[in-house]
Amino acid sequence: MVNLEAAVESFCIGNSDGKLIQKRNLCSEISSILPWLFLSGARAVREARLHELGITNVINTAVELPEQPLDNIEVTTVQLQDVPGANLSQYLHQICDKLESIRLSDGRALIHCVAGVSRSPSFVLAYLVKYGGMSLREAYQHVYIIRPCVRPNLGFFEHLIAFEYLERGESTVHMVTNPELGMTVPDVCENELHVLKDQRWALSIKERRGFENRYA
Repeated sequence: MVNLEAAVESFCIGNSDGKLIQKRNLCSEISSILPWLFLSGARAVREARLHELGITNVINTAVELPEQPLDNIEVTTVQLQDVPGANLSQYLHQICDKLESIRLSDGRALIHCVAGVSRSPSFVLAYLVKYGGMSLREAYQHVYIIRPCVRPNLGFFEHLIAFEYLERGESTVHMVTNPELGMTVPDVCENELHVLKDQRWALSIKERRGFENRYA
């Protein structure tokens, strides 16, 4: 059973406890998903650090971020908003194929959005489904262990579920609804929802981290 502390950690809400602060900081850094594939928020995109990691390609998946020229690094921009109604599917094959071409050419890629929580992780999950030999459930668990703040919005998860079915002929993630909270989430996040049976705690998370916008 997931306890309250685990829920706080999973939503990256920091407090005076050093362990929580450390996990929160992890989500502001560059996460290595595969030896050649990295995931981050915009704040972590620093040219010197990219060169240290040997990054050859940066993919920016946030429409609100300006294009950032980087020396000797190819930059690709995806015009995508982080809202459930955004059409993630129209870009999935394009970015998955781009990442695979980077891998085949022995390149190293960093994919990011504003926070590295919803948009860019969605593309990483899709890549792992299409080219990584993983189910969507396995992909999410893999990425979540490395970067516990990942949380694609509800609409993106629905696109990813459909993408997995088309690519693999199966759906390993399903949407579930908790009638007590009136909230729908992917079942891979269901343990987190169980912790939120206290309505006041759920409301606090909604207000502080935009939880309602993702899973309402």
